[in-house]
Amino acid sequence: GRGGAEPGRRKAWERALSDPSEAFCTVAVFGAALLSAAAGLGGGVMFVPLLLSFSGVATSMVVSLSQGIILTGAITNVFVFLPERHPEARDLPVIDYDGVALMLPMLSLGASFGVLANQVSPLWVLIVLLTMCMSMALWRTGLKAVKLYQAERAAMDAGASSPPSAAKDSAASPRSPFAALELAGQHTWQVLVILGIWAVMMLVSFHDLDPCSWTFVWYLAGLTAALFACTVAVTQRIDSDSAAKALQDGPGKQTFNWMAKSRFHFPAVAWVTGFLSAMLGIGGGLILSPVLVEVGMHSQAVQATVVVVLLCKTSIAAIQYAALGKVDWDYTLWYAGVAFVATVLGQIACELYVRRQKRYSLITFAITGVLLASLVALLVAGTQEVAEDFRLGRNMWFSMGGLCHASADRTFLELSVGRL
Repeated sequence: GRGGAEPGRRKAWERALSDPSEAFCTVAVFGAALLSAAAGLGGGVMFVPLLLSFSGVATSMVVSLSQGIILTGAITNVFVFLPERHPEARDLPVIDYDGVALMLPMLSLGASFGVLANQVSPLWVLIVLLTMCMSMALWRTGLKAVKLYQAERAAMDAGASSPPSAAKDSAASPRSPFAALELAGQHTWQVLVILGIWAVMMLVSFHDLDPCSWTFVWYLAGLTAALFACTVAVTQRIDSDSAAKALQDGPGKQTFNWMAKSRFHFPAVAWVTGFLSAMLGIGGGLILSPVLVEVGMHSQAVQATVVVVLLCKTSIAAIQYAALGKVDWDYTLWYAGVAFVATVLGQIACELYVRRQKRYSLITFAITGVLLASLVALLVAGTQEVAEDFRLGRNMWFSMGGLCHASADRTFLELSVGRL
């Protein structure tokens, strides 16, 4: 941010109406939130550079403000998706509760280790890893979007009633106010696992342990054992449920087989996602969405499932910032309102065109667009930070100093670790 928390300063909405830079930031955040809503991503990796460069909010408040924006979008998206049915199985929810319950433990654990890795790593290493990860994700998702678009065009040209990945929903029932409860009620144990893990991570996030003490090592070991045991239990339950459903309804009934590769394939992917997202300061959806799209999960289901994961992560981070008094409330209210309007409009656009016209490739293209914009934004901001570190003679190699003697004047990537 360009400004600070000076006494008597103007409110965020007053600055947005009088300061061209704040007005531009408002419009840019609106566009980023709109695109993120279409892609089912958090967008924090775009919000942070925008707020740092153009907003008047204090730099120390940028990450907490970004969390408020992401949380607002995630809450709005979740309420949209809760009553939605899967495009290919109208008696099932579009949110894959099996997937959320399966990935959330290792996603949380990976983020814990990613925080530690970030603190000992020089910024240039983070930028290099970030470039590699996002470039690979951009390439794979872009190819997937093109192939899906070509398949949809071929189906339309052939006079097919719907694209190959579209829902056969001619018998779809209209939405009901109780649809969310009905669909979630079909997955009671998954919902309880998700809420339980969320509550536990919420509580343990308030620990005040020294990360370079043996107490913290034992805490981390205990957390690892507990989350791994939870993952084992969830995989066994999903495996047994899948076998039972296959015997009862046949293999064609299942929309996505989480055990197709191996029991621990997706938990391992979730750990890597959590680790990299925490270490590099990017949104987990930017890594997780391309993986799920690539293995054949329906684009709309990817969108809904990732949104639930984002909600779990960002709600914990936002409450932590509020407890620490690191929230600039008028900026949070202003940009949260902007994000709410943008998210609603993004979902309306998806409903009116993407889903009704069965053009699900547009969601995949939206994911590609978010990846591209995020890569450019973070490369620009990250390069500026690295150049500043070099100019000021800061440490350019791995060091335990960032972990054991954390400075209050860290860069935005360190400040945002595990939060976006």
